[in-house]
Amino acid sequence: MFLGGPLYYCQGLRAAFREALKLDDKHALFPEYGRLSVALGAALYAAGQDWETDMDALLADVEESCRSMPTTAHTPPLFASEEEYRAFCERHNRATARRYTRRITAAMLSWASTAAPPPPSWC
Repeated sequence: MFLGGPLYYCQGLRAAFREALKLDDKHALFPEYGRLSVALGAALYAAGQDWETDMDALLADVEESCRSMPTTAHTPPLFASEEEYRAFCERHNRATARRYTRRITAAMLSWASTAAPPPPSWC
């Protein structure tokens, strides 16, 4: 079952997924509510929780969490030195990989001319 994301809107991508995963129509399910499934799940989860809040409290929580977050994230450098970087480049420039080519089918390109499906009637 495919829920939400670009698969909801892009018929060509749907066709490519079906082809790549070797799925027929019975096994490739794209439900009408797919684009709403994450929101529906969040609402169902929240409905079962034993807490309430109001907008002022929610905004205060968001502001507090923003104050406690660092303003920048630091990750270690990929290379310890310029020499290490050059060695990496030399090693990778020597490597080769087989180029993957694949025929593009009309179904894969149908997203360019296909409108998104309408929202479900219960929306």
